Parts: sequence; structure tokens; C-alpha cells
Amino acid sequence: MNNLHILNLDIGYSHYKLVLKAFTDQGAIELNRNPSLLMDWLERKHSAVAASYKEALENYIKGFPISCISTCRNIIVGIFDESKEDETKWLKGLQRLSTDTYIEKVDNPRQIVQGSANKQLGLINVKFNFSRFQTIYQLYSLSSDLGPHINEGPMIKDIQYRENATMSDALWILRMTEDLLIWIKETQREKDNQITGDDLVF
Repeated sequence: MNNLHILNLDIGYSHYKLVLKAFTDQGAIELNRNPSLLMDWLERKHSAVAASYKEALENYIKGFPISCISTCRNIIVGIFDESKEDETKWLKGLQRLSTDTYIEKVDNPRQIVQGSANKQLGLINVKFNFSRFQTIYQLYSLSSDLGPHINEGPMIKDIQYRENATMSDALWILRMTEDLLIWIKETQREKDNQITGDDLVF
């Protein structure tokens, strides 16, 4: 069943028959979620991330949710780490690839995470949410909590409360990670097309 979910497919029962259905309303082609297309792009442009993506798929198929989620975290960090500047961390790469308005004015992307970016920019009566950046960072936090930090949790009266990562969590995070990769791919394609278009203007 996990193999079918990777392909955006599922088995259902209708009119006394087993039927193969799209896992979501749109098929893989409409969503541009064909794993082979995504893998082809990663292998050409981001080979290290491609290896992690293969590992995430294999971990999900084998039924290892924590390993799958941990590898998704590696994908998120890795794809942005390749776009960072010298002597900076992966968050700088996230800032550079994000298309949020005014985000290029922020000196340190850690200020966005801490909620102090607008203050550091000297803005009082206006506020930028940097929603794309924040959403991607939340995906990173989720994959961290349910992946490599799964054995950590608050201690209350000598009882430690840990999270429990399920296969549903793994599929959810894997799909969001794929969507993120697709967004990066399409954003870069749009920028490349824009550059090409500008070059044709006389």
C-alpha cells in the first residue's frame, strides 16, 4: 500500500469491485508531482538532495516513519544550504530563494524566525509577515520534532511527554516536502524565463 501512496494512488472498493484511484483529487500529472520528473530535476541540479529524496521514499515504502521524516528534514536543509552565501547557514539560502516581499532587506534571517525582523528594519506602523519563509521554517520545525528529535519532550512530574510519529505523519511531511521542491523548481524556472525574456528586449 505504501508503494501506491508514493505514486499518489490508493485502492478502494466500489460496486463490489476493487478499484485503483488517485490518492488526491488531482492526478500526479496535473500536480506536476510525477516522482520521476522531480527526481530528474534533482539529479541534474541538486545531486546530494536527490540522494536524500530517494532515501526518504525508500524509508516510507519500508514503513519507517521517523527515518522518512528525518530524511525530509535533511532535504529541506540541503536544498537551501546550496543557495547560502559564504560563511552563512542554510537559513540564508532560504531567505535568498524566498519570494516574500521586502525579505531581501533583512540582514539576518534568524530575525524573521525570532519575530524581530520588522523592528530591526525600523518599521513601526507597517508589518511584513514573510509568510513563505515562515511556512517553510515551520515545515523544518515539524520534521525536526517528529524526526531526529522524536525522543525529546517536556518533563512534567517525572513523566516525559514525547511525540509519536506515524506513517500518516510521514506521508504528510513527505508530500509537503515534495511540494516545497516543486515550488523551488517552478520558481527557479520562472526566474530563468524572466531573465531570458529580458535578454530578448531590445
